[in-house]
Amino acid sequence: MPVFKPVKEIFAPGQKNRMSFGMSAGVGDYSIFVLTPQVGYSRMLGKHFSADGRVTAAWHSGNGVSLFGLGDVFVNMNYLPFRDFSFSGGIKLRLNLADKFYSDEIVYPMDYQSSLGTIDFYTGIAYHPGNWHFALMWQQPFVQNENWFYPDSLDYPDSPFNEFPGTYGFIRKGDLIYRIARTITIGDQVSFTPGILSVYHLAEDEIPDDFDGYENVKGSKGLTLNITLMTTIKLNEKSNLEINMGLPVITRDVQLEGLMRKFVMGAEYAVAF
Repeated sequence: MPVFKPVKEIFAPGQKNRMSFGMSAGVGDYSIFVLTPQVGYSRMLGKHFSADGRVTAAWHSGNGVSLFGLGDVFVNMNYLPFRDFSFSGGIKLRLNLADKFYSDEIVYPMDYQSSLGTIDFYTGIAYHPGNWHFALMWQQPFVQNENWFYPDSLDYPDSPFNEFPGTYGFIRKGDLIYRIARTITIGDQVSFTPGILSVYHLAEDEIPDDFDGYENVKGSKGLTLNITLMTTIKLNEKSNLEINMGLPVITRDVQLEGLMRKFVMGAEYAVAF
């Protein structure tokens, strides 16, 4: 979302709206290539408030399997008491339940689903003193998905997914996300913003046990630490191009939700009016 990016969300005089069109690509576990298009809209609501919206989709390809689907809708409100400081709160709404089927009996693993299938609340703060950027966000699922994938080599020995972890009854916990970055300006039109993005999974996820209860997924709690670089090219007074790259250097041992990426690279075009 724009308010959590390592850049000040500034509208020039006479501008109240911003549209963005982006695409990111990455490689996940099991050598799955992931392409994620997205469209965003932001609007100033007076001097101290703004709103953001974003819609995503995803295409996954790997191991002889390809799948495209709609992802999520993000909507949040921002309060900007000062020019460099903001409070935000919003919701992530799913466009599917992460329950797409590969066949009549086999659900795609989470690694191929275009959405986590959860409904999440998120809130955070962002601070941009000078060329520095700090952001802290908490994201918490409060409605879980319906991805009931379970590998079963005995009943379905020809399934291409028997090496994937099962997520039947999977309960995902929340994340605390922190970003620190610094912008380096080259001339009037180009800037580079290297940074660190950390995601701390606050508790161990849960899956059903053999006694009609739940057990914790060992290794699912903990830190993922990413090195990031954003390049911003100012095209004119109304539009710019952002190129983003990210690379994990520390990861959690177990990530059942299928979000692990070996690297991510993306581009986004934004125009204000």
